[in-house]
Amino acid sequence: MKEVLKPTKIVVAEVHERMEKKLPEIIQTTPEDIVWLPSHRAVISHSYGCLIRNIVMNIFHFPITDIFVVGEKTTNQQPVSKSIFKKWLEKEKIYEDTSNTIDYLLKYTLGQSLFEWFQGAETIEENVRNSVSLLQNHPLIPKRILTHGILVDLEESKMDVILPSSCSFK
Repeated sequence: MKEVLKPTKIVVAEVHERMEKKLPEIIQTTPEDIVWLPSHRAVISHSYGCLIRNIVMNIFHFPITDIFVVGEKTTNQQPVSKSIFKKWLEKEKIYEDTSNTIDYLLKYTLGQSLFEWFQGAETIEENVRNSVSLLQNHPLIPKRILTHGILVDLEESKMDVILPSSCSFK
């Protein structure tokens, strides 16, 4: 009977075909060893949102040892200006009173505006740092889990370590 392999790594990244193909080689693992969790621009925006829940559920169900938060150097996903975001809201008929209400709720629950929640940080590096920090300090992420913040160049198949892997022991 063939042994069923269980993933030991979680990758939080913009998931697309090139990323799925090249990242395992860059981080020196196999595709079967990875649970992929998609995140636009490597943002984990809420301590108890769906993405954190998915991370905790995977740690519960699989022998996870590492979490990689991966930003992509050559991404086409550029930051959006506040004026373009407002124009998009108008075009989609998301009215100002609705966006103002959401903005108010986010400011008083997360400490950030609707635009900040939507956008994340200005740079991919800052998003990776913020997301890794959230994971390292999260009370439901076991202290044995290694967290890694990396920036990858898929064209060159290289990575830069933004935050070195470390256990979240304090």
